[in-house]
Amino acid sequence: MTRVPLRGPRSPALRVVVVIVAVIVAVELVLTVVEEITGGAGPQGPPSSSYATQPQGLAAFADLAADAGHRVERVRGELADLDPSATLFLVDAGIDGAEVDEVARFVDSGGRLVAAGATAVFAAAEFVDGAPRWRPEAGTNATPVLPSWPNVATVVTAGEGGFSDAGDALPVMAAGSTPVLAVARRGSGTVWFLADPSPLRNRFLARPDNAALGLSLAGPPERPVLFAEGAHGYGAVQGWAALPEPWKWALAVALLAALVWMWSRGRRLGPPDVDEREPAPPRRAYVDALAATLLKTGDPAGAIGPVQGAARQIVARRSGVAPDADADVRRAAIGLGLTEHDADAIIAPVRSHDDAIRAARALARLQGP
Repeated sequence: MTRVPLRGPRSPALRVVVVIVAVIVAVELVLTVVEEITGGAGPQGPPSSSYATQPQGLAAFADLAADAGHRVERVRGELADLDPSATLFLVDAGIDGAEVDEVARFVDSGGRLVAAGATAVFAAAEFVDGAPRWRPEAGTNATPVLPSWPNVATVVTAGEGGFSDAGDALPVMAAGSTPVLAVARRGSGTVWFLADPSPLRNRFLARPDNAALGLSLAGPPERPVLFAEGAHGYGAVQGWAALPEPWKWALAVALLAALVWMWSRGRRLGPPDVDEREPAPPRRAYVDALAATLLKTGDPAGAIGPVQGAARQIVARRSGVAPDADADVRRAAIGLGLTEHDADAIIAPVRSHDDAIRAARALARLQGP
């Protein structure tokens, strides 16, 4: 009979290596999670997205709007069911199909649309008659055309675009003779065309009056501010797909670390070990060996006599017959399951080796379960 022992790692050195690797992985995981929670180790995100902290992003303006009292929301995926009491910032993003109809409905119902950048201006022109005509050249310092424009004196831009013709829209600010901001009415709402969105970006927001321009475009604090994020790659997804890519990698690393730890701590099957103590031989072999030993005494009848006597006593106790009544003992022994030969062996004189073996086996059977 053998035992199969359970074993741990094969050597202390291997255990130390595994523990060190697991600690390093765990530390990297914690640093990754902290980095994501605090916004990352450096600027990141797609240009013109309110999620982005890089120079071309709008994260700082989104925070500014929230600090000014606006409820800020990011609209992921397709634009639908827009609240007409809000201001929608469509920055360097296009719309098509059902989105055009939805934004037109939004403006008609009293919504405020800020179309910033060439792509957004072209998109708004789909449903605004007489929209301004965008061109890539413009100056970098814009001033109000309307003297009543509140809290805005000079806006610094990157010179990424202007309007060659304001169309039916009302020019509000211009860089020299080139309009860069114009407003048009549609239904109960307004559309603000901003040719160059750079004043709203993180890189330029701190320049003179750029932050004031952004808040003026957002409207009064009671108007929620919406950012269209579908065009910047943020879909309306849920579950695993909604997690940012770094978070997915962090979870994968966590799973790997857990598996390494489980492997290092787990117990594995090793090679079988031979039991130090040999088990007793089968009962039959034991009985045969004992009978052979008794026969070597030179007096088989005397040696096996106690065996026969013990067998007679068991038969008598179980059946109620007298132990010295040979015929009754033989009949009772057969009734207890012994063969005729075995029954004869416990009452007849022992004359040979086979008789001794048979008597010993009969006793073993009677003593068995």
